[in-house]
Amino acid sequence: MTARDTAGSRAALGRVGAILLVFLCPWAVVLANGELTAVLPFALFDPQPFHLTLLQDYLFRFTGGFASLPPFLQAWPLATLALLAALAAAVAAYATGREDPRVTGGLLVLAGITSFRLAFGFLARPNQTAIPVGGFVAIVLAWWLYWPLVRRQFVG
Repeated sequence: MTARDTAGSRAALGRVGAILLVFLCPWAVVLANGELTAVLPFALFDPQPFHLTLLQDYLFRFTGGFASLPPFLQAWPLATLALLAALAAAVAAYATGREDPRVTGGLLVLAGITSFRLAFGFLARPNQTAIPVGGFVAIVLAWWLYWPLVRRQFVG
């Protein structure tokens, strides 16, 4: 293994770690009637009182499933799926040493844009405010980590 290979491997591992950090960022921070809720990629988090509702519980225990949700709430699991796909692409790139940065970066952008639909859906409701934190983070990561790779690979 050459020094270039280990540097590329470390960079790929760093991209995996950065994508993992997006899972800790809420897709949206929602303030409704004085109550704060963080819509994380994997759960709803209510700090007062402390409560965590996992995404699969929300979808299959507390609602009638994906199809029964309003379109803006359907964006939550879709954004999470796009983020999981980006993570899988980054892990595969680390494992194989080969990557098409358009795929991973594009999936991060897709996750970010989809999460904006979630936040804007909350904003359209009366007495609710939402900040799309995770969407911004995903798009900034795509630009910061993957756009230079795309330019280098395809522009020269």
